[in-house]
Amino acid sequence: MTWQRMPMETWQNKVAALAEALPDRALADLLAQVELVSHALEADDVSAGRHRGDVAIPGDYAPATLLTLIEGDLIVGGHVSTQELDGNDGRAALVVFGNLRCASLLNDWGSRVIVTGNVLIDSWLYTAREDALVVIGGDLRVPIYVGGEIATEVGGSSIVEHAHGAIRRVAGAGRAGEAANDDWDSLAGLLELDPARLTDGDDLVPLLEDRLYRTGSILP
Repeated sequence: MTWQRMPMETWQNKVAALAEALPDRALADLLAQVELVSHALEADDVSAGRHRGDVAIPGDYAPATLLTLIEGDLIVGGHVSTQELDGNDGRAALVVFGNLRCASLLNDWGSRVIVTGNVLIDSWLYTAREDALVVIGGDLRVPIYVGGEIATEVGGSSIVEHAHGAIRRVAGAGRAGEAANDDWDSLAGLLELDPARLTDGDDLVPLLEDRLYRTGSILP
């Protein structure tokens, strides 16, 4: 199936119906509480798209619509970003009812990345910008994770080698609670950040934001 454009309300209703049908009730309940469309957005100015089936992209991927629904796996050979989509600064939503595989992932401010399956990232996940949210129904595998004030919600297990920020288990029967992750000092060394400009973990994100602005990556 090719990409299908639709009104914002139709997109919202489709996501809600798919979420309600999930067998994982804890995940379904969480998605019902997530605000995927900001109240600051006008319906006529919001682009929404849907794709049924897997999406495979050899290079980088930035969705063509501010609101994007993929009913299948998203496999990207390069970088995935929700930054500055369709002329908007932040407030994007990328919703994948399947698995996500990519080299790196940048989630912009006020944006939501929802993946009901597993997320496997080769290099880094950056979701430290204001009001950015990531929800993963399955497992998370990523070498470097940088989060913000909102914890990333993960339904399965998390294997993260270096982290700044919190990763929390999706609440539910038989699941543990919050699992905080923060080794900012070793992460700062790995990313070769200037130690003279680092006094504590609060300095790490501004330095990485500067690097992202200059290079498009958090890596040295």
